[in-house]
Amino acid sequence: MFAVGGVRVANLQYGDHRDEISRFNRTAANPLLSFEDIDPLRDLDDFAALLSALDLVISVDNSTVHLAGALGVPTWLLLPYQADWRWRRGLERSEWYKSLRLFWQAGPGTAAWTEVIERVHDELQQVQRASAQHPSQSRDAPGKISTAVGCASATSSAAALPPKADVLLLNDTTYWYHFGCACTSLALHEELRARGLIVDAVPITHINALSPLPTTAAELDDENLFQTFRSRNPGLIERMQNVPSVVVNGEGSIHDLGQTACALLYLAYIAKQRFHRHTRLINHSGYPTADGRSSETIEALYRKVYGSVDFIAVREESSAARLAQLGVNATPAFDCLPLFVARHPPVARRSAERRVVIAGSVQLSPAVIDLLKTLIRQLHQAGYRVEILAGANAWLAHDDVLLLQALHERVGVDCTLVAATSESEWLASIAGAALLISGRFHHSIAAACLGTPLLLMASNTSKNDGLLQRLGLAKDQVWLSPDDQAMAQQRVKALLDDPRRGLVAPATISALQELARRNFQGLPERT
Repeated sequence: MFAVGGVRVANLQYGDHRDEISRFNRTAANPLLSFEDIDPLRDLDDFAALLSALDLVISVDNSTVHLAGALGVPTWLLLPYQADWRWRRGLERSEWYKSLRLFWQAGPGTAAWTEVIERVHDELQQVQRASAQHPSQSRDAPGKISTAVGCASATSSAAALPPKADVLLLNDTTYWYHFGCACTSLALHEELRARGLIVDAVPITHINALSPLPTTAAELDDENLFQTFRSRNPGLIERMQNVPSVVVNGEGSIHDLGQTACALLYLAYIAKQRFHRHTRLINHSGYPTADGRSSETIEALYRKVYGSVDFIAVREESSAARLAQLGVNATPAFDCLPLFVARHPPVARRSAERRVVIAGSVQLSPAVIDLLKTLIRQLHQAGYRVEILAGANAWLAHDDVLLLQALHERVGVDCTLVAATSESEWLASIAGAALLISGRFHHSIAAACLGTPLLLMASNTSKNDGLLQRLGLAKDQVWLSPDDQAMAQQRVKALLDDPRRGLVAPATISALQELARRNFQGLPERT
């Protein structure tokens, strides 16, 4: 589609894609136009103005299509074989918007998109040729589109440029893994914006693509490594230089020397040491080694980064203790999820009547799978409706996929899959349940905040042990070990008989909210 002559193409995808667009434009015969001062997540009026200036919009099914259709902009909608109900299969026109034309997959699967794109390419060529022969015809004439797909005018809106960002937020997980991550990142956004701060956010998918990265303390200051990193990631470096403050959302990403951990530690280090930005590492669990064993190489790197930044806030006591062993003084805080739940309680809580929710765990060993199967049978035989909770905004957790594959023979027999499609649906699934069983940090916090009794399993670090301390729950009553299935079954039965032992007191939840706000202490406010 980009190769059609006489067509200019403008980027309408929300979110930051500057690095990807820059890479594409280096070799593109028809470079993609991008208007960085137009952000539909911040100002929908500007975005509507851009859509109205275009001769044609081509998109998959998202909010852009609905806005373009409402504005009467000619729009070609690319639809999968199994599409949303509002696009009636077999129709080429929309019943909602007269300016839409529907291009359907002929069958399911990724391969079926090839034919759709080829058809759009051919149609675009025909439209372009017809338009070139009749350049004076308006796009408003039935069936006629002028010469441009994308920006019909090069007029800049620089006069209305918004203020520069105050904070660069690294590791935005709004569209990642599961809705617990989404909620805690959204809470970060809300707290920063409540202080009047303008946020420029970098999603975790970008963090996971960065290279090269240091793996030793000495490499943090390696000039050749930095220059290579800078040349490969110029957009990110520029954004870092254009803000006074850098905030790293650590969550559970900072342990060992994995890709995300190394990237976040390196970004925090260069933000402070090379660009002298106020740098803070917040909302996180810090574990140089997940198993707690000493590693001089890893600990030296962590110690150097932690010692360089301006502020550190950790989510639980076990992280604080681990960092104290390195000589790092971290502020005791908590995950931001309770702040989101307080602002966005589920509208309709589902009934607790004999309903138990099971969520996944990073630790999906065969023993954990066997334990979950045993508990599902136990609960089903006791007359409980068992729900397996999954779902994410975009990038579904791989371990959730593995869990569902392992339990597929049980789904529809003695348990039900609940695939949440929004933060509110995710919260509503947990709210009102008789019990939540999970190895997930965020799911357990949500249950605590929503008054749902909970049972925990181990995660990939000691953070769930630390979470129990924060929640004030007794490990010998709410902890499930795959090594002792009989004890796990006893604890499930005991908690269903008397849920008080798995509930977190309202006063504790209020204290956790105050701890969560410590992540933001000392941040400047825009007046």
